[in-house]
Amino acid sequence: MNYIANLKTVILGLILMLLAFPLPVSSQDSELSPVTVDKIPGSLEEFIALRNKLAITSQGGATVMIIACIIYTRDSELGEKCLVIAVANDLLVKGQIYKGYALSYKDKKFIEDHIGKDSGADSPRPITLTRNNKGIWKASSWHSLLVTIKAPLFQDDL
Repeated sequence: MNYIANLKTVILGLILMLLAFPLPVSSQDSELSPVTVDKIPGSLEEFIALRNKLAITSQGGATVMIIACIIYTRDSELGEKCLVIAVANDLLVKGQIYKGYALSYKDKKFIEDHIGKDSGADSPRPITLTRNNKGIWKASSWHSLLVTIKAPLFQDDL
């Protein structure tokens, strides 16, 4: 009898957790509006303006994160500021990069070790986003964007 009572408690707890926390929504199954970017921003002000325009949708927020990574490959100082702006606040630490925040040491090291090192990817690169209190979508899980590509399976000389 105790086993059944415990099982009911566990099941009820799981149901309550599912109701309390939103489930991630995959946008792979639904049609998305295209996101168009005419040029990569060359300044922080341009990046913030683009972020404010695009990141009102989840696909825009993902685009902003990718653009921040591209900027980092061109100018690491500007790129780091853009990454701080594009990443969800709860992943940041106190620092002097932008408005009292910085990337964590672990994230900065990961970026330095991986960004701009390869020519692309041969598998999907998921990115998880969260919307802040201003309605801006920010990256909350993005490390797969920078994972290296797989080695070729065979030699092709055609």
